[in-house]
Amino acid sequence: MDYTLLSEMRQLYELRIKAAGLDALKLEQIEREIAEICAILRDENRLNPESKHQDKSA
Repeated sequence: MDYTLLSEMRQLYELRIKAAGLDALKLEQIEREIAEICAILRDENRLNPESKHQDKSA
């Protein structure tokens, strides 16, 4: 998954969370989970940089 797309998804989730009125602790937990997912995807892209190019050529 493209990191830019992931960043946009994170912004959308943050807006949804704020709109839903979730408390700060829940928001922090969700932000940590999103950051962990982003880190995993960045690591996968570093380990297998050709995988992101395969999606575009298909």
